[in-house]
Amino acid sequence: MKRILTAALVLFALSVCSYGAENKPNLLKNAAVLLPPASKVKFNWIIPPAESKNTGAGLVFKMDGSGNIWLGRGGKYVLNPNKNYMFGIDRQYDDFVLTAKGALYFAAKGYIGYIPPVKGSTTDNGIHPFQPIAKLPVNECRLSAGTGSVIYIIGKNPANGRYEVFTASGEGASDDKMKMVYKKLFSAGNKISAAAGDGKTTFIAMDKLVAASVLGADKTEGIFKHSKEAITGLAYDANAGLFYCTAKGVGYAGKNNSMEFLAVSNPSISVSGGKLYVYIPSETAVLQVDNISDFKGYARK
Repeated sequence: MKRILTAALVLFALSVCSYGAENKPNLLKNAAVLLPPASKVKFNWIIPPAESKNTGAGLVFKMDGSGNIWLGRGGKYVLNPNKNYMFGIDRQYDDFVLTAKGALYFAAKGYIGYIPPVKGSTTDNGIHPFQPIAKLPVNECRLSAGTGSVIYIIGKNPANGRYEVFTASGEGASDDKMKMVYKKLFSAGNKISAAAGDGKTTFIAMDKLVAASVLGADKTEGIFKHSKEAITGLAYDANAGLFYCTAKGVGYAGKNNSMEFLAVSNPSISVSGGKLYVYIPSETAVLQVDNISDFKGYARK
């Protein structure tokens, strides 16, 4: 399975690297792990580091709720290397997201939409039609998945120049129509880099700060501030808590404690099935982190 995943990903990244039984995966250089000696946290390569470096730069990394990897390239194509399956859509997209329940949505040309069912696995040319559902509430949109069916939309309000976070939920889905309902959760003058949560409590990253916004409450509270780096991504697990990444690593941010446990370049992170997944673009690799609830027991300031 690892060979299949590696072959699919490397092909998608337009690399000439091959990975076979006779080749051992390269060790990850310029990386470090910091964990207590008795830690139950385990690391496992889902896609080992490629022999050719920097082939994964520019790919958009996502996970679905079943532990499947999804990668976007050039705002046009999407790859699921677990199933060795790639397709395109008929317009340029800005971002895409998969909910924990497996629904796939795209942000394209100012609309959120999906790919309607088609006969067979693809159309004749492998390009699927984009079906708009609703106009997006903000510009420069990015999509991220919360727990369950929660979708977060992050973007800039063209009317006032502020950055805002919305939840989006689909209602009345059928073969011929679908309705999308937005709810604004947060607004700020500073650019928002990431959002994660369960729809009731939402964690929002702005520069070095992570704040928590509780639905129905009148205030947003800062819960974590990185000492050196801007936060580039967030991932939330209902049991383990909140994880973050920066340009230099991956860390855990508890209610009263935090620790950075993986030093690696420009990672992207996602949570699926109680596991943390780390995409390392310079290595075209995906790392799976198991037993992540253990972080609650020994995270430190």
